[in-house]
Amino acid sequence: MSLAGCQPRPPKPVVMNSGGGVRSIVTIVHHGSAIALVDGKPAGYGLAWSDEFAGSTGSKPNTETWQFDTGGGGWGNKELETYVDDPTHCRITADTDATDGKALEIDATKDAGGHYKSARITTQNHLAFQNGYIEARVKLPAGKGIWPSFWMMGNDLAQHGWPTCGMINIVSTTGDQLTTSRAELFGANFGDQHVSSAYTLPAGKTLAGGYHTFGVLWEPDTISFYVDGVPFSRKTAEDMPGNAWPFQKPFFMLIDLAVGGTGPGSPDPSTLFPAKLMVDYVRVYKKGYGGAVAFNGPHNIPGTVQCEDYDEGGEGVAYFDKDGINSSGRYRPADGPDIENADDPNSGFAIGWTDPGQWLKYTVVVGRTGSYRVGFRVAAGGEGGRFHAEDETGKDVTGRIDVAPTGGWQNWTTITRPVHLTAGRHVLKLVEDTGGYNLDYITFS
Repeated sequence: MSLAGCQPRPPKPVVMNSGGGVRSIVTIVHHGSAIALVDGKPAGYGLAWSDEFAGSTGSKPNTETWQFDTGGGGWGNKELETYVDDPTHCRITADTDATDGKALEIDATKDAGGHYKSARITTQNHLAFQNGYIEARVKLPAGKGIWPSFWMMGNDLAQHGWPTCGMINIVSTTGDQLTTSRAELFGANFGDQHVSSAYTLPAGKTLAGGYHTFGVLWEPDTISFYVDGVPFSRKTAEDMPGNAWPFQKPFFMLIDLAVGGTGPGSPDPSTLFPAKLMVDYVRVYKKGYGGAVAFNGPHNIPGTVQCEDYDEGGEGVAYFDKDGINSSGRYRPADGPDIENADDPNSGFAIGWTDPGQWLKYTVVVGRTGSYRVGFRVAAGGEGGRFHAEDETGKDVTGRIDVAPTGGWQNWTTITRPVHLTAGRHVLKLVEDTGGYNLDYITFS
C-alpha cells in the first residue's frame, strides 16, 4: 500500500513487544531546560494556525487542509484495518467536552465478518509546518489492539523516503497502555532504532475517558515534548544516532486510528467497537507571531503586488511550498518559495517552479469597496497551467485562471479578471492549482 500514492507507508513506532520482531528503542531521560508553558503556549508565542474542527456536524474535515489516506495491506506494521474515506469513520461531531462543543471523531469499526475499518487523514500536499509549538487536544480510546496517533512526517517524503525524511510522533500509545504516552523521533540513521521517551501519568491517572493535550516545541536545534502542559523530554542532535537531525525543514501532519499490528497486537474479546478517537483541535503557535505580517507592505489597492513579496510567517502560515527550499537562493533564500530573476519591465524577481497545491498569502489594504480589474503577469515555457485567488475566508474571488503557453519562461503576458473587494485590510491567497508557469506581479486597478 502507498502513502498518497507515492511512497510506502513508514511503519509506526513500536511501543511494546507483542511477540513479533523486536525493535531497538533508545530511551532518552529528560535533560536540559525545557520551556514552561504560559496560558497553554510558550511565552512569546502567538497562534499562527489552527483547525478547531468546527464545521457542520456530520461533515468531513476541511478538504482544503486534510486529505484521506485509504486502503489496507498492513501499512508496514501488519495492521488489520482498512482506511476509508467516508463520514461514518471520520467526521465533525458534537461533543460537550470539546472547547467549542465540536470535535473531529475517527471511528474504528468491526463488521460481522471480523473486518476492521478506520480513517487516517493528513495535511500532505495541503499544509506543512517548520518550527513552533504544535499541540492537539485529544480524547484517546481504550482497548486491546487499538492504536491512535498524532504525528508528523518530513515534507520531502516523496523525494527521500522514510526514515530519511524524518518523523515526529507526538501522540503514540495503545489502548491498553493509557497510563503512558511516548514521544518519538525517526531519522535516516535511526529508523528502527528510533529515539523514544515515555511520560507516565501520576498514580491513579489515565489518558482514557477525557481530553488531554499533547504538544511538541520544535526549535531549530531542539525538540521538546509535553503532555497536559508538562514537559517530559528534550532532545538535540547529540541524542540522535549518528547525530542525524532531519528536523530543519517543513513537516506535514497525520491523525489516524489503527487496529492491531506490531505495536498493540490484535484486539481481544474485551475490545469494544466502535473505538473512538476524538480531536478537539490542532493548533500551531509561532515565536513572536502576532498576526499576519506583510513583507514590503501591506500592499495598497489600487496598486501593484510583486509576487515574491508574499507575507512573512514561514511555512504553513505565509506560504506552502512542497520541498521547503528556495531552489535558486535568490531574494528570500531562507524561505521555501522558489524565486528567480524576471526579465520583465518594472520587476526584478518572479515566483517559479510552481506546483499543484502550493500557495502564497499577501496582506493588502483596499482603499474603497468596489469592482477592480486584476492583472496577473505570467509566463509559461511549457504547457501552461492554472491557478486562482481566495480571500481570507477561503472564498474563490477570481475563478479559475488558465495560463496558456507563452513561448518561454521569460515571455510575459497579462491575464485580467474582474473582482469585487471590500474596503479594509485583507489577506489574499494565491493558490497554484497546477504547475507550469511563472508568476511575476499582480496589478489592481
